[in-house]
Amino acid sequence: MHGSEPVSKVTRWNSKAKTHDKVKCTNIANVYNKHMGGADLLDSLIGMHRIKMGSQKWYLLLALHLIDMTVINARLL
Repeated sequence: MHGSEPVSKVTRWNSKAKTHDKVKCTNIANVYNKHMGGADLLDSLIGMHRIKMGSQKWYLLLALHLIDMTVINARLL
């Protein structure tokens, strides 16, 4: 759906020089950065508020993860 063209310039912080620099950025990276907020936020919140229960059964771990996602999404809503 998205490719590397067109290439645009974006501003990034250079910590060594303590300045903002213009760097080349592909279209696919721009689209990813624009739409990545929701999944990254959910992963971050699940990491902080995970159910502290372990299991050897894959289906129980999946169920616990789905419960975590449901609780976090309900809290955000």
